Amino acid sequence: MMKSDAAKSTMPESDTLTVVMDLQKVFSLPKLSHSDMYYSRQVSCYNFGLHVSDTGNAIMCVWHEGQSGRGGSKMASCLFQASNSGVLSTHKRKLCVWSDNCAGQIKNRMLLFMYKYLVASGMFDEVEHKFLISGHSFSSADRDFALIEKTAKHSKMESVEDVKKVIERARPSKPFKVLDMTLVQN
Repeated sequence: MMKSDAAKSTMPESDTLTVVMDLQKVFSLPKLSHSDMYYSRQVSCYNFGLHVSDTGNAIMCVWHEGQSGRGGSKMASCLFQASNSGVLSTHKRKLCVWSDNCAGQIKNRMLLFMYKYLVASGMFDEVEHKFLISGHSFSSADRDFALIEKTAKHSKMESVEDVKKVIERARPSKPFKVLDMTLVQN
């Protein structure tokens, strides 16, 4: 179903914008390789990805654990920042969002309030959220994350800035847009 929604939204007469969103696995900073440093305290860095199926563009929202956690309010903040960045700006009137079934991050009232805001502000007339089947999902956001992880494997990452640079380099043909969420208050 997700592939058919994405294919339909690329049609010129379509009034639907399809977006896939997901949270990538945690990056522990600094990235350590020596076994003596394994038990040292590291900072968790998060990356929330929004893949716009219509254009193939992806927005990556990056922050660290000292700024915020991984709850619903941060996911709503990421969607808000993405909508303000212009990437979701379109003539299309319906937003179709696909995601996994994570209750704490995605299935919550904060995201529902964000959808209500997107409709009330006139950006969209309708928002439909669809969920992938648990354990059987591999989305376009996951493909984006695979590119990032492949690049990160061969990169030295000691700070959030390093993570952002890795994300920007992960897809040279159409670089990911990185939004720094450390400056955004929930």
